[in-house]
Amino acid sequence: MLDDAVVRFAQRVQIVGGDLLMNRAEQKSTAVDAALLAGDMAVAQEFGKYLNGRAYINLLIASTPDSAFAAGWVITLLRAQELGLSGPTTGDFNGGLTGFWILFDTSEYPWRQAMSPFRKVPIPPS
Repeated sequence: MLDDAVVRFAQRVQIVGGDLLMNRAEQKSTAVDAALLAGDMAVAQEFGKYLNGRAYINLLIASTPDSAFAAGWVITLLRAQELGLSGPTTGDFNGGLTGFWILFDTSEYPWRQAMSPFRKVPIPPS
């Protein structure tokens, strides 16, 4: 019963701001219970880590393609692709353009800097 309530809430809520990949995972998830929704959210989190360290992760996968490490990343990347985490969604614009640009806060995830049209420039005190 609680699982149903969590999933229904997640399907109906419109999130403004927050983590772009987590928002996309929540919007695109076809989860029927909280455990599956949590799994999709975990995939979004891992996909963010992949985007941050793509070169190193790809190198490790290429050097040990039959490892559990490589298999884990293949599963994660396939699910991220199924969820459409790398492409825009209509929910990206919840809150209008202001809500959309909030998603590009690059302080926590350096990979967003490449995607962001804005750069944070420190303003020296006067």
